[in-house]
Order: sequence, then C-alpha cells, then structure tokens
Amino acid sequence: MKVNVIVSEEQRKEGYENVSLNQEGIESIPDSGCKELMVDNVLEFVPEEIAIILLAKIRKGGVLELRSPDAQEIFRQFHIGSLNFEETSALLTGGRVRMTTLHQVRKFLESRGLQIEFASFNGPFYRITARRP
Repeated sequence: MKVNVIVSEEQRKEGYENVSLNQEGIESIPDSGCKELMVDNVLEFVPEEIAIILLAKIRKGGVLELRSPDAQEIFRQFHIGSLNFEETSALLTGGRVRMTTLHQVRKFLESRGLQIEFASFNGPFYRITARRP
C-alpha cells in the first residue's frame, strides 16, 4: 500500500492512496500496512504523538518519504535575503503546530528504529528518506 498523507486537496498524488490528516484518515491506514508512506509538508501540522502513530503504519522494509520546512534554514535564508518577509511568514504560520529541523527529525526517526537512506536540503525544505528494517 502506497499512502500519501495530505492536509489539502492540492497535495494529492497520482499512484498513491491519498489520506486526509484527520482521525478517520489515519485510522483507515492499517498498522504495518504501508510499503511507502509519503508525508510531504504535513509533519509540521501534527503533534509528535500523531507522528508516532503514522510511523507505526510503515511495514517492515517499508519506506518513509518526508519533506518539510526546516526552521533553522528558513531563518538562515531570510537572513541572507533568499526569502523575503512574506515568504518567511508563510512558511512559519498557516496552521502549523510546530516547526522542526532536519537534524531533529533525523534523530527522532533513528530513535524509532528507522534507517536514514537520504537526507538533504532544497531551499528552506528538508527531505528525508527512511526505511524500517
């Protein structure tokens, strides 16, 4: 099962089962049922407890594809002028519950037993690919 967790309809991806980030959507995903779990600009909208529940949906050998704004990178890019005030504000607000950094999320995923296969920045966003052994 390939699942893409979304907070808005614009985030739908072809080839994935698109699941809304709400209790009903999350409960519709069986534990250990995901061959691939896509979490693209979603992590910052949920508390850590929900992130832990989402990780339980990845089966053994399954892959997590994660993309999210990096708080430190946003401030760095604002400081050097790569992001203007409006862009910075939009990345830091808009219903977000929390902001994270690549380093924080990497440590969190590793502490949950996932192996990091790829981690990088693209502008103010980070991308992590992790696999459940």
